[in-house]
Amino acid sequence: MDTAFFPYGNKTKEFLIKRSLYLCKILFDMKVDKIIFACNTLSVVALPFIKEVYNNVEGIFDLFNPYFKKKYFIIGSNTLISNIDENMKKSSAQKLINAIEYNKNVLEELEELYKNIPINTEYLLLGCTHFIWIKDLFYKYKIVSQDDEYKKRQSI
Repeated sequence: MDTAFFPYGNKTKEFLIKRSLYLCKILFDMKVDKIIFACNTLSVVALPFIKEVYNNVEGIFDLFNPYFKKKYFIIGSNTLISNIDENMKKSSAQKLINAIEYNKNVLEELEELYKNIPINTEYLLLGCTHFIWIKDLFYKYKIVSQDDEYKKRQSI
């Protein structure tokens, strides 16, 4: 929805909260029933504050919860990675996100990112919507993306 300020991966927490409040107000004024933050960064950073104002808002990041008990590793934007639990197995993939966004050398950045992923990783959690476009390139792991997890949830 937010073509003016998306992507959110390098935005400040304050900006993300203010922008989310603004957009939620617009949508609820339009009488929507529910808002789903499809961006993991928004889900982690802004959602806790948004829920203090609005009831019917949820985030997509929670769809990863079942995988946190497995051999997982999560990659995402700088903002996402710096705002999730410090004990999570994670790494920023901001350079890869930028390469996708600006049509740069994705394979080079992907190979660099692979160096940060522990060898015993089984599930690679794609913590950024940008990765949906290149998920076929993550062939070394079982891929978990929010779009696939959301589709599974909807079919239940």
